[in-house]
Amino acid sequence: MGMVKDRYKDANCWAILNNKDSAFFQLEKIANGGKFSNYQILEDNLNFNSLKMDDRWNNLIYKIKSNTH
Repeated sequence: MGMVKDRYKDANCWAILNNKDSAFFQLEKIANGGKFSNYQILEDNLNFNSLKMDDRWNNLIYKIKSNTH
């Protein structure tokens, strides 16, 4: 599994390119395996605005929030 920061950067790049599936793939990897818990950085990142309209976004944020416990 790649490092969390690398997967985050990859997701950011995929989102900029409007490749939602690849962006979500990377974000799911860090949410599940990387136990990423900083959901606020995702919410604040303007590059992820295109992802926020996708049905997968809320599930992703919920999963990341659950990593804080």
